[in-house]
Amino acid sequence: MNELIELGLCVVAAAAAGPFDPPICGEREYSVRAGGWRTLETFWNAKATLFFRGPAKAQVKVRYGGALGVDRQEHTLDGVRSVKVSVGIWSLTYARVQIKVPRDSVVSYVVCPGGIAKNAPDIPF
Repeated sequence: MNELIELGLCVVAAAAAGPFDPPICGEREYSVRAGGWRTLETFWNAKATLFFRGPAKAQVKVRYGGALGVDRQEHTLDGVRSVKVSVGIWSLTYARVQIKVPRDSVVSYVVCPGGIAKNAPDIPF
């Protein structure tokens, strides 16, 4: 049996996750400088789901490809509701989750491997 142990805001599996077990999600926190787009996560040939809440008025997007890439899933955060961003099959090329903040901020978000049907994470952040 796969027991999950809750450690603060991060959930860690005590045994290897099986195909029907919930994904193992973790919280990340970074200090982000205001200005242009800043890369938070990079994916290549991998799927993931990320949940953001704040800071308010920050913009989040997924960029697929290199210099001639395409932006997808652009969202503006309100600081209250969770926003779901998914990195899918297009990451076979190259995918980056980027954020643009109006002022220097600390950004907290939850990263889950694979695709998730829920619109909010199981762990608070």
